[in-house]
Amino acid sequence: MDIEKIDIEECISNYRTEGETGVKNLCKMARLLGYKDSTYFGQFQGGCYGDFINFLEDNPGAVEAIFEFVLNNKEIYGRQVY
Repeated sequence: MDIEKIDIEECISNYRTEGETGVKNLCKMARLLGYKDSTYFGQFQGGCYGDFINFLEDNPGAVEAIFEFVLNNKEIYGRQVY
């Protein structure tokens, strides 16, 4: 499969978001967007965790969205976010 011909929106809409699979799918999305960790940190088939870390380093809005998610879900994370 030619990675350049993959439709990003189609891939994102078909990805699972739960658990380890969801995290790996975020990493795969980052790779599809062109983020490739040269050290292949946390390599797995189709990507590596380092790809997503590179994406986060380059996109402060994504980091902010994660912080906001945690702060807006205090019922899930309890007193840890007070």
